[in-house]
Amino acid sequence: RMTKADVEARKQHAHDHQLVTHKWRNRRWAVLILANLLFTLSFWLDIQMLEGALTASRFVGFHLIDLNSALQVMLAH
Repeated sequence: RMTKADVEARKQHAHDHQLVTHKWRNRRWAVLILANLLFTLSFWLDIQMLEGALTASRFVGFHLIDLNSALQVMLAH
């Protein structure tokens, strides 16, 4: 027979294993928003630090197509 303590222990165990963190989702959104803000700022200041569209753009000469493709794939899931 289960006691009240057993029931509470099972509830606590179930609760502990249901905790979901959104750390990586929040980081992905922060990177996406930061990239958009950087693009907008560089366009507004006309410094061309981030050139082109956000797909296949260049940041100080480095192509970001892989970064954007990876972000789109992650956000699609």
